[in-house]
Amino acid sequence: MSFWEICVLAILQGLTEFLPVSSSGHLLLLQHFAGMQSGSGPALELALHGGTLLSILVFYRKRLRELLLGLWQREKSAITYSFCLILSCIPAATVYFLLKKQLDSLFDNPLLCSLMLIVTGFLLLSTKFLQRLDKDINPGWRQALGIGLMQTLALLPGISRSGSTITSARWFGITAKKATEFSFLMSVPLLAGGILLKSKEIISLSDSFEEVVALLTGCALAAVAGYLALKILALFQLGGKFWYFGCYCLLAGSAALIFILTC
Repeated sequence: MSFWEICVLAILQGLTEFLPVSSSGHLLLLQHFAGMQSGSGPALELALHGGTLLSILVFYRKRLRELLLGLWQREKSAITYSFCLILSCIPAATVYFLLKKQLDSLFDNPLLCSLMLIVTGFLLLSTKFLQRLDKDINPGWRQALGIGLMQTLALLPGISRSGSTITSARWFGITAKKATEFSFLMSVPLLAGGILLKSKEIISLSDSFEEVVALLTGCALAAVAGYLALKILALFQLGGKFWYFGCYCLLAGSAALIFILTC
């Protein structure tokens, strides 16, 4: 990829990783309609995921510091919350390891991606009809497992990970703020694990100064865009307008579907 293509993908990755509009779906459709290469490569994928992970760590630094301190002091609430975070990751991780080849093959299918964007749209629109909650409680193990099961849907291109997990948390009666926080903190182990699994591949792929500069630039852009996306999402949640993203996904998915079927 050219330097500018990497920059575009990095910004798109950072924004759509956290906004509930499916980063995988947008990247797939961008590559399809813009005629870009189908795969970004493990080195670039590692850099972009590193950038989005960094934005989470910075945005939730206070909460993470509080959680780590609680674990150090063996506080029950911190231990329970951490257990729920790990539990929520197990379903998606298990399904991915069992069906990795089959799932990866779906990321060359823009038609499926468009349909799944429409499904994401309906999921997000469902939050419009949920009542506002006053109890600001953390998810228990049952809710965490349910949210984790919903996260497995995001292994399909076009299904938003943040959208499916936040929506399911809201269905379980968790407030918007707590649902959003849990959704992104539960992605930390998955992102970190994915980076560790693929970190060896970057050694042989990044053997030129230009490539290293491009990858670092992509990482930085993804981090900045990701932090901005988290800020935007927080504003929408506070205003009770999370379901607006559902309208966008329905329009984007429908438009892509029409273009694919008619062109």
